[in-house]
Amino acid sequence: MRNTSRIILLILSVVMTVDMAMAQEVVRKTRLVRGSDYYEDVFYSGNQELARQKTTGRKVLEQNGKIPDGNVKFIDESEHTYGEEYYEDGKRQGLARTYYEDAKPKMESYYKEGNLLKSKEFYKNGNLRFEVSYEDARDHNKEDSEVGIGKLYFSDGTLRYEWNLTKSLKTGFKKAYNQDGKLVYEVYYDADGKSMPKDKGQVTQENGPQKK
Repeated sequence: MRNTSRIILLILSVVMTVDMAMAQEVVRKTRLVRGSDYYEDVFYSGNQELARQKTTGRKVLEQNGKIPDGNVKFIDESEHTYGEEYYEDGKRQGLARTYYEDAKPKMESYYKEGNLLKSKEFYKNGNLRFEVSYEDARDHNKEDSEVGIGKLYFSDGTLRYEWNLTKSLKTGFKKAYNQDGKLVYEVYYDADGKSMPKDKGQVTQENGPQKK
């Protein structure tokens, strides 16, 4: 009889532990708000809403409620993706991973105190689609995603587009290529993010350098 009671108590203890763990799990659901240029993130613990955010690009526009510290699973209803990230003091911290519906890797991003430092995105075939680092990015326009160092690739791995707008490089650039690897466009920028004058020959297009 005592052994039976102990087994029952053990089972109840395990069930309660599992229930508590499930109750503490936080899930973020994301959707694109129609007719707007921002996303809406809603954080849940079970059926209880904990917090709500409006985000665009790399910036949180508005937040209500409190996001608990720890791992957060997320579901992006507009992109049909899911993943897991970590929050500390209400901000993303460390590595975040995103997956396609078939569980193939889609994106790996690294955050520090809510700021996106670097990210990689993959095609469904596993090839690298996009990579960016904002660690040395110019901050003259924080909403501009084309700062820091970035590269975009065709699905076969050929470089399609790249930019370098960093604090350590006085003259930044943006360059585009066709699928054969030929440079088809380039433009250079000064330290303030303004394009360099064409009469200096620092802007070229598919037909070659501009004549002075």
